[in-house]
Amino acid sequence: MPRRVVAIAVLTIGLVLPPAIRLTGAETFGDWVVETKSEGAFAASMNDSGNAFGQFCNPAERVCFWVIALTQNCTENHRYPVLANSDAGAVPLQVVCRGYVSEGKYRYVFTEFEAVDRIVRQGSQGSRIGFAIPLQGGDFIAVRFALRGAVSAIDKMRADAESRIPPSTSGTKDKRL
Repeated sequence: MPRRVVAIAVLTIGLVLPPAIRLTGAETFGDWVVETKSEGAFAASMNDSGNAFGQFCNPAERVCFWVIALTQNCTENHRYPVLANSDAGAVPLQVVCRGYVSEGKYRYVFTEFEAVDRIVRQGSQGSRIGFAIPLQGGDFIAVRFALRGAVSAIDKMRADAESRIPPSTSGTKDKRL
């Protein structure tokens, strides 16, 4: 497995899955990697600076989200504005810091799933997506990720995750909401 694929998989697994889960194999789609486990699945890309961007799905909880891992530190549960740009256009977004992950990376989860999904899917497969995030002191950090293979990777990951959705039960067991 190429070194970049392993790095993406290890970083992304660390972003969203419990540390006890071990990587067994990943599929590549252009610049994207897909890993599926019973606990969850992800499709992600890593840029040349070692930051990661991708989508994670948890079949048991029937939830998917877009996440970005950056070396830029953040305050947990704090919200930050982001400007996303691809061939599909530019959109203002927001991320929530979910804290330190590993290897000097912090996890940011996008709050507008559909907007991120749309800009990734409509962006040209040969292009990239960029994110501009304001920092203190009037500075910005701009990060870019390749989109080549993104749609195929996301579709594969979502299909794998959906096949692992546990059957819904309509029993009478108490559930705390």
